[in-house]
Amino acid sequence: MLTPFLARTRAWRSLTSALLCGLTTAWTGAQALPAPPTDHATLPVVSDMATMVDMAWARSPRARQIQGMQLEAQSQSDLATRWFPGAPSLTLGQRSGDRPGQRSLREQEVAIQAPLWSSGRRAATSEVSQAALSAAHADQLAWRLDLSYQVRERIEALNLATVRSQHAQAHADNLRQLEGDVARRVKAGDMATVDALLMRQDVLNADSVVSQARLALIEAEHAFHVLVGEVRPVLNPHTVPAELSDEQLNELQAKVHDRVLQHPWLMAAQAEAAHQNKRHALRVDAVRTPWEVGVSHRRDQEAQSNRALTSWGINLQLPLTDDPALRQAAMAARTAADVADAEAQRAHDLLESDLLEAIQRVRHQQAMHAQARAMADAARQRLDLIRKAYALGEMGLSERLKAEVASAAAALRVTEQAVLLTQASAQLQYALGEQP
Repeated sequence: MLTPFLARTRAWRSLTSALLCGLTTAWTGAQALPAPPTDHATLPVVSDMATMVDMAWARSPRARQIQGMQLEAQSQSDLATRWFPGAPSLTLGQRSGDRPGQRSLREQEVAIQAPLWSSGRRAATSEVSQAALSAAHADQLAWRLDLSYQVRERIEALNLATVRSQHAQAHADNLRQLEGDVARRVKAGDMATVDALLMRQDVLNADSVVSQARLALIEAEHAFHVLVGEVRPVLNPHTVPAELSDEQLNELQAKVHDRVLQHPWLMAAQAEAAHQNKRHALRVDAVRTPWEVGVSHRRDQEAQSNRALTSWGINLQLPLTDDPALRQAAMAARTAADVADAEAQRAHDLLESDLLEAIQRVRHQQAMHAQARAMADAARQRLDLIRKAYALGEMGLSERLKAEVASAAAALRVTEQAVLLTQASAQLQYALGEQP
């Protein structure tokens, strides 16, 4: 007596599992499902990538640091145009008093002391400031490229989370419709109450999947808003980038070294290394305290007399030893230069490795996307045949439901692979150093 009951239970459980992705518009592979409502649905939509990168730049702490580096370099450039390498000093003095057996005397003195540029130091300071400006500009270009890649990553993460949330919601809606049919059959006596309970359990499980998918979507939205701001990007998860042929990928792979040399991050690292080396040379030249020249004027006048003596003086102050603080600064500059050289070499090696990896990833994702489309086509053809056989009574319900599940899952995989291929193309574009 239990055998028919168990067979009926397995059949309805297969029906429940089949409608996980079946009976949705996904199996057509063309019509997108409506996006679930979120807390950010009323935000303005921005479709221009450059605008979103500008918004991310305005919110980036690194951008403020780069602007500070530019201001610092400009200040050093202004210093190289001045007459003196440091601030001149003015001394004002007055002294009066009695002298034994003589008239009282009043003395007044004015002196100006100023440091002097040493030979070649002014030109070296100008070179260091120009190198600092070039490094800051290169760093700005590199960071904007990095922000562009981050923005695209956040958008593709939103695409993927939206697709999964849409399919989870469609599955839950179809299960709820099926639950209504089961309830009517139970009421009519065609099915047992345990089937309705099993159906209720699967509906609750589907609702749990919907909640998890929406939570993942909210997290993806939050990550995008933290980076860009309170706007929404235009989402199109079904868009597939232009496919690169094997010849194009092989050509890129053969020219990895040349392409890396033009990458903004490598150029920024090399510019920073050049700046640090020039800065070290300047520090080495500046370990001695600069010479100082002074001009003074002195006026002596006896009390109760119009008689006054005036004199002019000039002095030159020469340091005898190096300044310990300046020598320590020169050693620190040498360390910074060595680190910058090592970072430039490391950046070159990493960029070559990243570009090779990006090429292989695009090749792999293109193959997987083609495979997913082939599997989806085969699943749809098989489903059409099974539907005809089912209508003629030549095949059972469980076989058709399995085919529905396979077709819907294959369609979902095509969409997911399209998003992953877009991510791989974005990574390749970033590895090539190209702005989107």
